[in-house]
Amino acid sequence: TLILLAGFVVRLPHLADPPLGFHPTRQYRSAVIARGYYVDELSGVTTQQREAARAIASRLGPIEPPVIEHLAVWAYRVAGREDLRLPRLMSVLAWTAGGAAMWWLTAQFFSTPAVVAAVVLVMFLPFGITASQAFQPDVLMTALTVVTLAAAVRHDKRLGAFALVLLTVSAGAAVFVKPMAAFFFVPVVFALAVRRLGWIRGLAFVSIWTLVASLPTAAYYYYYVARVAPGVFSERIFPQLLGVPSFWRDWA
Repeated sequence: TLILLAGFVVRLPHLADPPLGFHPTRQYRSAVIARGYYVDELSGVTTQQREAARAIASRLGPIEPPVIEHLAVWAYRVAGREDLRLPRLMSVLAWTAGGAAMWWLTAQFFSTPAVVAAVVLVMFLPFGITASQAFQPDVLMTALTVVTLAAAVRHDKRLGAFALVLLTVSAGAAVFVKPMAAFFFVPVVFALAVRRLGWIRGLAFVSIWTLVASLPTAAYYYYYVARVAPGVFSERIFPQLLGVPSFWRDWA
């Protein structure tokens, strides 16, 4: 608890700084989208101001489901003003929760000194301190990924409806925040399932489970890409790389 608290406190002094130290373009995108949502609901705003905020937010458009942006708008409403410290504080809280999940995960395998070392690494690695202050979805995705890994191990050790629901909900939330989270936990769930059930039944379990966990995300992207912004991924997804050896070498 002291490690988590210290890691949380060490991130607070710089939340008021301009978000320029870590992926500023990505943070600016989230801030502009959140402003568009927030201004659209404000009273006392001129029609011109409202339309300008809408236009800018619409032109940028969310890359992932705008979870963190809507959370920011909720915080703005509670505070009564737009304040970038609030979504950045949410990111810090999410990272701290991820540190707690790391404790939960590693405690199932290792001795106390190793668990403490893992949590210290999560909470005090310099890159993590900077990254966890960002107004972008990666922080929440990272925390939910660690929760999903811990839930996968718990489900493997204690089979039951609750463990399966916890695993599915945490995985679904992680991929909804940012779909690339699946690359980190699906192989783990697959490995545990194969060890427990064998190749055929394990593959069947993971296939059905992945389908169920990804349904909300698939529904969102079907609606968003098909109806709202069909060209949003034209410069972000490159399936032709799957046939390039260097792509797989670099992944490895």
